[in-house]
Amino acid sequence: MLNKHMWKISAHFVLLLLLYSCGGSSESTDSSKDNSAQLDLAAYVNTAPFVLSTDTRFYADIPYGDNARNVIDLFLPVSNTTTGLLVYIHGGGFDGGDKSSAYDPTDTFIIKQLLSKNIAFAAINYQLLQVNDQDGIIKSLNDIKRAIQFMKYHAQALNIKKERIVLLGGSAGAGASLWLGLNDDMADIDASEALLKESTRVHALALFSTQASYDTNKWVSDIFSEYQAMGFNSASVINILSEQYLFKFYGVDTLAELLSSDLDGYRQQLDLLNLMTADDPEFYLDNSAIDYVLPTNFDQLTHHPLHGLALYNKALSVGVAVKAVLTPLGINNTGGEDFFAFVDRKMAE
Repeated sequence: MLNKHMWKISAHFVLLLLLYSCGGSSESTDSSKDNSAQLDLAAYVNTAPFVLSTDTRFYADIPYGDNARNVIDLFLPVSNTTTGLLVYIHGGGFDGGDKSSAYDPTDTFIIKQLLSKNIAFAAINYQLLQVNDQDGIIKSLNDIKRAIQFMKYHAQALNIKKERIVLLGGSAGAGASLWLGLNDDMADIDASEALLKESTRVHALALFSTQASYDTNKWVSDIFSEYQAMGFNSASVINILSEQYLFKFYGVDTLAELLSSDLDGYRQQLDLLNLMTADDPEFYLDNSAIDYVLPTNFDQLTHHPLHGLALYNKALSVGVAVKAVLTPLGINNTGGEDFFAFVDRKMAE
């Protein structure tokens, strides 16, 4: 949710470190949907933010929509065969952050390793929340959905496999990945714009310091119920997140609107736990950055290991495959499979 992230790698797993504390349809393979002539990749060739091998091409700020933040960076391996694609969605609470956080000097070998395995890498920007925002985070989420559809629509030009797209995110980027991955296919077959007819389904998710839901009204009952006896309640959630943040998060102007049943339909669209069904993609989950304590600040509340536990338990109950690292809770069912091994396996399926 809130907080900018930089992602780090160790010998055993990837961990997103905080910079600031505080059922779907089958995938279409109809190549006729790819109108590659509409995407002139040569116009976006740029100098990479770090040194790349000679068999990789970097393309910067490819527009996928009308807003200034509707842009994608792409690292494409030169290949005679189509490649899988890992898409990085940055964190920042939906009111900050940038795709360039993927290019921290200490982390560039992550992208290099993916490219060496013939896996393309994309980093996307999306619209951010503003003061007095009237749309809320659904505009950010819809941007991310469109970005995925855009890349699928131009899969032939990008030389990628539509059916082998994996999303990677931390904090808000992880929650956004979950929203896209857990929704039923949001392709609009009646849309006048061809790219909106593309499937929104992805093959897998890799999540770090995620939230379990964006219906904050349910956080007490669905995530933090064990703390109710200690006085933790809905007012605690509002006080920690702040009214002003929640106003722009949901696109409302007053506390009465925030608490109104008129917002129930909007909240239902953001209830990630309720969206999860047996046909959803496998996900890799690491919510180990925060201690297992009563949350008293924004960072603890939004990145707590209990968010991960709620997702883990729901996945087990509905039959979604999950690899979870919840170190503060003593949970690790990965069998030693780290982030890279997970991505390798999913791309090879």
